[in-house]
Amino acid sequence: MKKRLFRIVVILALCLTALSATALATSNPETYTFDISEGRITIVDGSTTGMIAVKYGSDQTITADIDPSQVITVTGSFTGTANSQTDHNLLVQTSTPVTIKASNLTIDNARSQYCYAMALEDANANVKLILEGENYFAGGQDKAGITVGEGKTLTIEGTGSVTAKGGLNVGGAGIGGGGLQDCGTVIINSGTVEAIGGTGGAGIGGGCTYSSSSTGGNGGNIVINGGTVTATGGSGAADIGGGSQAIDNGTLSGSGSAVITATHSNVMANTDNFTGTINGVQYTSDFGVTVNGTLITNSNQSDVLGDSKVSYDPDTNTLSVNGFQSSNLTVSGNGSTDVVVNGTSGAPAVGALTVTGAKDVTVTANYGGPAISGAANITCSGNVKIANAAGMAAGYSLTVNGAGEDAPAQNVTVTANYGGPGISGAANITCSGDVKIANEAGFAVGGFLSVTGAQNVTVTANYDGLGISGAANITCSGNVEIANAAGMAAGYSLTVNG
Repeated sequence: MKKRLFRIVVILALCLTALSATALATSNPETYTFDISEGRITIVDGSTTGMIAVKYGSDQTITADIDPSQVITVTGSFTGTANSQTDHNLLVQTSTPVTIKASNLTIDNARSQYCYAMALEDANANVKLILEGENYFAGGQDKAGITVGEGKTLTIEGTGSVTAKGGLNVGGAGIGGGGLQDCGTVIINSGTVEAIGGTGGAGIGGGCTYSSSSTGGNGGNIVINGGTVTATGGSGAADIGGGSQAIDNGTLSGSGSAVITATHSNVMANTDNFTGTINGVQYTSDFGVTVNGTLITNSNQSDVLGDSKVSYDPDTNTLSVNGFQSSNLTVSGNGSTDVVVNGTSGAPAVGALTVTGAKDVTVTANYGGPAISGAANITCSGNVKIANAAGMAAGYSLTVNGAGEDAPAQNVTVTANYGGPGISGAANITCSGDVKIANEAGFAVGGFLSVTGAQNVTVTANYDGLGISGAANITCSGNVEIANAAGMAAGYSLTVNG
């Protein structure tokens, strides 16, 4: 009787065990949902071209063919043990683009040797990873948290979060390359992403070098269009960019509302085409300003032309040019750019000057010759000031126009201290404010003078000859004053209209 009772108890225990195992198994290929706690999950090519399939569970059961547009949901939790080799990881071994939803998924292989957490293994793998809930990936030694090698593409989006940690020792990136591995393309559109590089691995980018004689993984192509991203590089590596001793830190681009925290303030990837916020600083791919054909970007704004003479301040939208001397300068502003050109002692401020898309334009010099040694053509919506305390203001003609009917130039002031002309050639000025042309030691305009749309016009000279050596045609709404302290005011015709 006791033996029979014992057999019944054993049978019941076995049944309960089987029932428990069945209850705990949550993978369901019919709903395309798979649980990492049951074993490795691998997305592979289906039996039909263009289709995919999923291997899952401890026995690596393979599903029937699945249309690649179907979202594959991966959930559950697995933590590897110390020094173990685990087969609980998420792998993509197809070049067919796939979409994976990580739903409260944890794969922690940080203590496992050389084990992936998630990896894009096919040479041309292309994965969209949708974040739902809280997710965590930690790679083993020399593996990335999420491995995205060269030639592969990972796109992250969703309303959830993910933390990805590279392995220690020869460390992988948080997201990107493993040890010695270049990063592929990582695109982040939304979600909350924290990427932590292992030893020598980038937060997002390349993996670690193996030795002082080798190079780390390159930074790849990082695109961050949105979301909240925190990137922390391992020792010697970029927060975003290359791994330790990388030759190429790759690029960081993106346009949108991305907010990035670089823990070590070490974004080494090129940011010329990035728009967003990094450590509280607003970046833009460019500022809409060019100098001599060079577009001003985040990376060159402090030394636009590489000669330590031209810089741009995005906070004030001011372009500063210092010591350009007789070189020609062409500036295209963004419609509200202030242009400030300062000369050095003993040289012109600039050669020929062409400015468009500006607000205020200021040129100053202290030189016995012209401040502007070539022709000056200025289109702006603000004030123009050209001054030379020791010489001529403009060595050739001066043309000033507004930026349009709704954005006329405002006040135009030209001052010189030169025994010859203040403006050597003709002056054509169209503005809505006051025009003042003065030469303390000579005549004001060496050619004809045309002023249109101004309010008050004042021309003063101190020359034993003509104040204006050519014809003068002035259209204004206020007063006109033309004076020469030592000679004739105008040598040819003078026409004034309201």
